[in-house]
Amino acid sequence: MKEIKILLVLSFLVFTAQLFAQDLTIGGKEKTQKNSTDSVVKNKVMIIPFEERMYFSEFDKEISEADNLSFQQIRDKFRNGVDTALYLNFLPICNVLSMLRKGSEYENDIDLIYAGIGYSYEVLPVDESSTQTKVQNRNSTKKIQSVNEKGKISKGQLLDNQDNQEKFMATTITNENLLNYLNKKYDVEYFVFVNQLDVKRKSGTTVYEIQDNEYIKEVRIHYTILDYQGKRLAAGISSSEVPSKDRSFYSYFQKGIKPGTSQIAKIFSLE
Repeated sequence: MKEIKILLVLSFLVFTAQLFAQDLTIGGKEKTQKNSTDSVVKNKVMIIPFEERMYFSEFDKEISEADNLSFQQIRDKFRNGVDTALYLNFLPICNVLSMLRKGSEYENDIDLIYAGIGYSYEVLPVDESSTQTKVQNRNSTKKIQSVNEKGKISKGQLLDNQDNQEKFMATTITNENLLNYLNKKYDVEYFVFVNQLDVKRKSGTTVYEIQDNEYIKEVRIHYTILDYQGKRLAAGISSSEVPSKDRSFYSYFQKGIKPGTSQIAKIFSLE
């Protein structure tokens, strides 16, 4: 009888341990995604947030008044907001790694990334299937042209006196070992660079519309998507509209950032 009790107790302890281990797997922070063969699914996409200096906004003053935030806090909210929204939009598509969400332990590699890239204004190719998102995707035969030195930069935008072609900010790789290093260290195949963020009045806004506070603002996300070999898969601007009367960051996030990042995720698809 005593031996039976001991066996029952041991069985209960084993069962409890199994439940506890299962709970850690499901609810813990270190949850690992696995495929049908129970092998670990590697991170497919790395999200690189825009540099702080690549943030340009015409509306920080009104956001500050609406939300009682400093300029630094507003910029951080936009930077984190774009990163988080991209992360959530890519998550259903693939395994995704955000350098910003990983926190301070990855700051050295973020600095390494910024030191190993450059920026160039390029002619924005128009995707005729969408008036909101303008991209060059992996199937496009249209070549993006580099902008010459005849234009000038004003508040993060290129003003080209030679033509009326719209430009966007693209990321270029200056450290030829950068992507290979990140590929091997983090096991990622694709890189989503957020190159620049603009928050501005929509082009063509009139003085009368501004006086009446009846105009449209735009949240414009400049981005480049590369594979680990440096091949460009997509690039352009994802633009979403926010009514002029909306002044809080929450409105910019809901109406500008979320739709804009959703458009970028839709462009990208894993083969």
